[in-house]
Amino acid sequence: MGDYVPVPIRRLPAVGRELTPEARYWRKFKPVVTLKHLATPTTIALSSSSPHQFAVNASMHVTIYDLPSCREARTLNCFKSPVHSLAFRRDGLLLGAGDDVGDVHLLQPTKRTALAIMKGGHTRAVHALAWAGDSTQHLASGADDGQIVVWDVGARAVRTRLAGHTDRIRALSGYEAESALLASCGHDHTARLWDARSGKAVMTLQHAHPVEAVLVLPGGALVATAAGNGVHVWDLVAGGRAVASSANHAKTVMALCLTADRRSLLSAGLDGQLKVYDVGDFNVQASTRLGAPCLAAILTPADTHLLTAHSDTSVVVRRRGVGASAGAAGGDGALLGLPASTGVTPGAAERLAGFGGVPGAVVPPRARSEQHLGTNPGTYRYFLRGGRHLPAQGDFVVGARKEARLAPYDRSLRKFRYKEALDEALKAHEPAIVAAVIEELVQRGGLRLALSSRDDLSLEPMLRFLARNVASPNLARTCARVANLLLELYDESAWGSEMNSSLLLRLRHVIEQELASQQALTRLAGAIEALVANATPTGAGPSGNSLAPLSM
Repeated sequence: MGDYVPVPIRRLPAVGRELTPEARYWRKFKPVVTLKHLATPTTIALSSSSPHQFAVNASMHVTIYDLPSCREARTLNCFKSPVHSLAFRRDGLLLGAGDDVGDVHLLQPTKRTALAIMKGGHTRAVHALAWAGDSTQHLASGADDGQIVVWDVGARAVRTRLAGHTDRIRALSGYEAESALLASCGHDHTARLWDARSGKAVMTLQHAHPVEAVLVLPGGALVATAAGNGVHVWDLVAGGRAVASSANHAKTVMALCLTADRRSLLSAGLDGQLKVYDVGDFNVQASTRLGAPCLAAILTPADTHLLTAHSDTSVVVRRRGVGASAGAAGGDGALLGLPASTGVTPGAAERLAGFGGVPGAVVPPRARSEQHLGTNPGTYRYFLRGGRHLPAQGDFVVGARKEARLAPYDRSLRKFRYKEALDEALKAHEPAIVAAVIEELVQRGGLRLALSSRDDLSLEPMLRFLARNVASPNLARTCARVANLLLELYDESAWGSEMNSSLLLRLRHVIEQELASQQALTRLAGAIEALVANATPTGAGPSGNSLAPLSM
């Protein structure tokens, strides 16, 4: 008896969509490291000066990592309450951290203890921190009490207090060229522009949803905000006029950041999507799936790494050009801090990282002749010898035959259970599979047997399939054959259930719409043919320069 041949599934080729250069660029960012934490990280702070480090908060811990190795440099456990916000100073020598009780900590990345704790500025949790422009002495903090405090780091005291928000403040953004200007946003549906010299808000931008992120764009004339599932751009020179607005996310946008060349704006949200906008026209250039809901996102200064914090307690580090381009730049050895000349493969790099190998040297594997040295007959090791033996050159290898695993509908067809095979195909919820099984039943002469003797419950999946796919050009012939056979097998009493009656009416409505569309297209083809015929000059034949009548 011959082997059973599975039902061939005819799948149409997917319509490929040509990727833009921008989309191809962002698709080169591939995950290289996933850093798990004990709690959900809500912010990522990146040092813009070399050596680049990034800090991640997780409850009462702050972990500092080195780039590009992504190794943990140190963990700061000097906090007595959860940390909600972090901000590196431009020189990377000082790190600000805001905790749950309203205190702001000043930390040195090279030490595990706090350099100073600035108290008395807030009464509730500090969720936003930003260094004021190019200043190294002024740190701004925004808290759930609705106030913004500008601290004098040298004096460890409050320099300016800005009050105006009526709800929790979620983000701050400073001006690069002007340390006295500051942008803020909060859950009171507003984003505000502040002048620290006067202590007042010079502009208020109203939103329809709570604002989760704010970012001052290069030049200071435009400000981008994230409210709800949309990203908005405001022209401050024109008095706070909205110049662009888009709602390309399915859920709330949580983070905004710029690329190194300041030409693209990135947004990440709870829908796990990363959108890339052109700063010139603010149209979406690319979209990338991040996976879990994203709470924070930031790019390294050279756009080589993309760091994202997610709600599943992970921080994912994506690197551009992990494939061939990354291998040319050092590959996995460079990721672990090894010289590029070592030629470390991914497996060897992982072994060196996990077992403390010497950087710059790869441990050679044991020779095959040494695999079984020291094994004596009667020992357990002697009994297991040869399990990992590899064939030598010239050996004849007998391959093990693997039996193909059949799909449920194939197993039923193999046993000539036609009704069961059709039911299993309908359970797959793939029109191509159902159509292939129906064609197989037609060839075997078993379609009538598979459709007969059914009750209301077993007829429902078939009717639902017909109503959904009868208008599809690829399945119309198959669906018409099945529908005609069902009407022949069952009379009006078989459609007594409310669900089957509604599905039958829906099928009839779809067929009527399809027939009306075909009639309209036929009339249109006739009208076009008449127009082309009237436009043809008298006596002009097929060899003339005029258009010939269309053959529809």
